[in-house]
Amino acid sequence: QEEMNRLKTEMASRVIQAQEMEEKLQLVQQERSVLNDRLTHFNEVLGEYEEVNNELKVNSFN
Repeated sequence: QEEMNRLKTEMASRVIQAQEMEEKLQLVQQERSVLNDRLTHFNEVLGEYEEVNNELKVNSFN
């Protein structure tokens, strides 16, 4: 009986740990999504900057 209680306690502890890890994983995935959105926006802005910069170079030669 004592062994059974110990195993139940250990199992409950592991379930709690698994739930905490799941919550941490969800937070990391949310942060990753935000960073991916920011990177996408940065790349778009960088592309626009390069287009403008190239136009300025072309116009300066004319």
